[in-house]
Amino acid sequence: MEFWTEPQMASIHKMLNPRSIAIVGATPRMQYGGRFLAAALKAKDRVRVYAVNPRYDEIMGVKSYPSVTNLPEAPDLVGIVVPWDQVLDVLEESHRKGTGSAIVISAGFAERGVDDRRDLQGDWVPLPAPQACVSAALTAWGSRMSRTTSGPPLPRAGRLV
Repeated sequence: MEFWTEPQMASIHKMLNPRSIAIVGATPRMQYGGRFLAAALKAKDRVRVYAVNPRYDEIMGVKSYPSVTNLPEAPDLVGIVVPWDQVLDVLEESHRKGTGSAIVISAGFAERGVDDRRDLQGDWVPLPAPQACVSAALTAWGSRMSRTTSGPPLPRAGRLV
């Protein structure tokens, strides 16, 4: 039977209980990037929140940085809400900055049925976290879990036994 190592468990803990989070693709509009930022800001008394979008100086009262590289610290978690063709660059930049984990909210990969985009999913930068984590960072703030394609489907709602 295979168990998680201590470093892997620490990585999962940091992802689910980040002290700092950056939302790349944050926007004042209530689309994915804006909703993600708004949800994170509800916990701003417990987590440092950074907006990342070169088009804005400020979003929802928070300074917006042009890139992950420009952040004052390496965030524990990066939420990546950008088009498919920018995801790998943001992952690589986040890795160089020292980010511990990332949640990707994007489309245009394997589900499009295009071979070169399907291949991109195998090229993801290995962040120092387990390969098959569920995208569930917002559960620490009382928000809903989201399903990931890198693991099994989440169980249906029901009673815990």
